[in-house]
Amino acid sequence: MVNYYRMHELSIDKVAVKFNLNPSQVRSWYCKYKNEGIVGLRPKPKGRPAKAMNKRKAIKKSTIKPTKEEQYKQRIADLEARIADQEMEIDILKKLRALRQQREKNKH
Repeated sequence: MVNYYRMHELSIDKVAVKFNLNPSQVRSWYCKYKNEGIVGLRPKPKGRPAKAMNKRKAIKKSTIKPTKEEQYKQRIADLEARIADQEMEIDILKKLRALRQQREKNKH
């Protein structure tokens, strides 16, 4: 869903309708993806965290490291977004060239 949103440049509401989701959920997932990458979309453990055996030791918040598969998915998503941006840029330049040629043609 996040890749679809990034690639098709539709509004969050239209993406939500396409996937039959609540727009706030789509927005939430996209924000998590934007801030944390694909790892942010990983399901979180449910329930209350277990109490520490020794209260003197501070519980270190472990940073979530992406798996190899998640790293590859992130890389693919980044490359697809880059390709889409470059294709859009090419289309804009082609249109600009066509407009300039038409303007030159109208001058003569």
